Amino acid sequence: MRSDELEAKLFSIIEEYLKKDDVSRHNANLIYSLPSLAGILSGFVQREFYLKRVISEEERMLHEEGWWYHHQMSQLSPYCAGFSALDIMKHGLQSLNNFSVKSRPPRHLRTFLDQAANFILKISQEVSGAVALNDLTTVAAAYVWYEREKLGKDLKYEDVKNAFQSFVYNVNLDFRSGNSPFTNVTVTIGGPAPALLEEPIIIGGSFEPNPKTFGDLPKELYDEVNMAFFEVMSEGDAEGKPWTFPLITLYVTDDLNWESEVLDRLLDLIDSFGGIYFENYLKRPFSDEKWKKKVNNLEMRDPRLQRSFCCRFQVDLKELMKVPHTGSIFGNVSGVGSIGVITLNFNRLAYLHRGDLSSLLDHLDLLLDMARDALNRKRKFILEHKELYPTFFYYVDKSLNTYFNTVSLGGGHEGLINFGIKEGVMCEEGLEIARRVASHILERLREFQETDGIAWNLEYAPMETAAGYLARKDLEFVRWLRGEKHHEFKMFRNIVSRKINEWNSIPDIYVSASENRPILTSGFQPPFSERDISRLVYVSAHTQNYATGGSVLHLFLGEKMDP
Repeated sequence: MRSDELEAKLFSIIEEYLKKDDVSRHNANLIYSLPSLAGILSGFVQREFYLKRVISEEERMLHEEGWWYHHQMSQLSPYCAGFSALDIMKHGLQSLNNFSVKSRPPRHLRTFLDQAANFILKISQEVSGAVALNDLTTVAAAYVWYEREKLGKDLKYEDVKNAFQSFVYNVNLDFRSGNSPFTNVTVTIGGPAPALLEEPIIIGGSFEPNPKTFGDLPKELYDEVNMAFFEVMSEGDAEGKPWTFPLITLYVTDDLNWESEVLDRLLDLIDSFGGIYFENYLKRPFSDEKWKKKVNNLEMRDPRLQRSFCCRFQVDLKELMKVPHTGSIFGNVSGVGSIGVITLNFNRLAYLHRGDLSSLLDHLDLLLDMARDALNRKRKFILEHKELYPTFFYYVDKSLNTYFNTVSLGGGHEGLINFGIKEGVMCEEGLEIARRVASHILERLREFQETDGIAWNLEYAPMETAAGYLARKDLEFVRWLRGEKHHEFKMFRNIVSRKINEWNSIPDIYVSASENRPILTSGFQPPFSERDISRLVYVSAHTQNYATGGSVLHLFLGEKMDP
């Protein structure tokens, strides 16, 4: 892009924003303001730099032609990051930059939660996606215990609640270029987080002989802290508007007390702030031979070895044990995440290779190899410019060996229909193809991992922008095949020519929703139009377990839950 073209583009962005056109409404959480405008301008420049200077010309064209969607290119940073609230308890707020303001480890609940909010705000400037703070209420409970038992303070329930009000308010401020940081926290009901059960409680950086562990504290204390947090979330801001963040992920384990008053209260309150995410760590059902026969790739999950980063992205720490130089696995419960995500357009591939799974997988392999190169280029850029991320790299392994390269799949259901399976993923034939494709991807990612010494995973990534972008590009692709549109698709010309020469005519391509506002589904998830909850759960049970980097099933009940 020439300098005069760049100037014209930047000016047009400002003019569109001032007129409140689409550019000012592309993110529902974005506040119309000068910081938002500055963020959009900065994002455009960083995106152009990334496309023209970091990745290759072919990799840029794959995104522009819709063969894949490269997420979060508007910030030259890692994709998402997860930490334990224990980091704040141990280190306070720190940075590798000598000129940054730093704080000691907190000694009081209010200070801890204020530092937690500031930690999220600081990290969110250095990553492009979600920031997760695992075990928040577990660590907060230790401060309540410390102030009452060690300092002799009369810390009341209202004091605990007020501290959480400050935390929730602060993480919802639009300090991320006019946006609130995308924040996720994990909570455990009826006790401490499993990963911290035997962890010593160290307040203010002072280690005492024979310290208490999180498992030593009474369960009632954790219930009290959780209740305060949940009530704050349900009350909303000064005008009663629901809090957007943090998203809450609840660990569901075999020892969860389903009769718990705290759980009942949570289920009663979530109607007011939009629901929570339930993370399945049950073991007993997974040992049932009946389910093992029904569901392939069924695997129990250990809450000590899993970390959630947003509503869907997850990391299995067992995978990090396979990567060189990551150290003790139990030393890596924090500071893990993803370098970047590329969503491969399965819908396009399935349309092009209809009925021919072998050639589809060959083409998929080409895309996977190119995604490997693109994400490794991004990783290399970040490693070469660590100084850009002074807070992030204080809390993270400097080699980034605890960070995954992530691929995703877009248009699984639509692609199966274009492949020739009328009901897509909603039938057994479609599920079988989905399993074979997902298994093939996982096998290739294992090869990458062994060869490169870098962790890889498959996520059914959120498709907010990607869903429409890839679907529109698919419709353009078919119009180009028919000679109806002058925009040229240059990638994979030999493959495209060979396949269409086998056809008698150019068929329509199926996309969800409408041609005016088309979308693709994430991964091999059921379509958005499906209303039968039992079918949604059945299909998801057969597809979600292949998403080693996480997936989500949203269930919209249309009525308040009855605890």
